[in-house]
Amino acid sequence: MLIRSKFKNEKIVWGLMSYTFDESISSSDQRQLLDSFRENDAVEIFLFRNEENDNFIGAMVIEEQPAISQEVGNIIVIHRLAVLPSYRNEGIGYQMYLELRALYPAASFQGSIMMSEIVKNWSIKYHESLEENNE
Repeated sequence: MLIRSKFKNEKIVWGLMSYTFDESISSSDQRQLLDSFRENDAVEIFLFRNEENDNFIGAMVIEEQPAISQEVGNIIVIHRLAVLPSYRNEGIGYQMYLELRALYPAASFQGSIMMSEIVKNWSIKYHESLEENNE
């Protein structure tokens, strides 16, 4: 379950987001980036709670950008996504993506440079599942 955590659970957010940083980035630079996310009204930080054991196992940073035209809804940019190593390769990231789509049903989704390929693959998988359900 996705839970908005922009100003809550700071240590958990910090711990999970640390998986998204290159080892060469100092902890003060990491802190500055997380602070910039919190200061930006268009950015939201979500934690993902495992419903089986009630633990937080993932985190996601998104940015909602306004629609560029009336035909296209707002754009959700997924900047960062982290899943605890013990839960990787279990589809948790995709589950987070699905829940995010449910929260923003009229929006289009894209990834930041570091997330673009992953989000593209999730989008393909999502649209294929919609087509299968419509057959």
